[in-house]
Amino acid sequence: MAHYIALIHKETGNGYGVLSARARRDGRRRRRAGKQHRRRSVKFLIPTALLVLSLTTAASAAEKLPAYGKTALSITGDVMLSAEKITFGNGKSVAVKKIASGREGKWDPIASGTAKADVYELTKPEDPKLLRGNRLCGSGPVRYVAFFRTDDKLTEMVVFQPKADPFGSDPDRICATYTYGG
Repeated sequence: MAHYIALIHKETGNGYGVLSARARRDGRRRRRAGKQHRRRSVKFLIPTALLVLSLTTAASAAEKLPAYGKTALSITGDVMLSAEKITFGNGKSVAVKKIASGREGKWDPIASGTAKADVYELTKPEDPKLLRGNRLCGSGPVRYVAFFRTDDKLTEMVVFQPKADPFGSDPDRICATYTYGG
């Protein structure tokens, strides 16, 4: 409780208060306690901020692949690839699990040579409806897709025929390819 000494200005009659010595002392104590509280708050905020940052980083582990080729632009749109799902430009997503990482193979049906790809299996085979009513494959539920980097630093997604072995060598096992930049 602050102690005031009331003063009244002689000419105007307006009153104003002046804090007593005791009130000034109490105010200094409160300010010191406030600084200590702020120090404790900062000590709490730093670990909290680090936790939020790590959760954000984990959530942002999804890689955004901007559509680059004509087929990707017109069928899938931009793609978000994470360890658990692939999300297409229209918001549709398919749940996946990685079954091979850095697997050497002939993934591109046109180019000569091999590349290292990450192969994913759709947890529930499907052929989702994407942009403008197009489908990912068009010939039935897709079970496997692979992503690899090209020599041009682009990312290519290879979609396999519904009953095809992604690790086989038959060029007809591939249903569609989509090219992404970045």
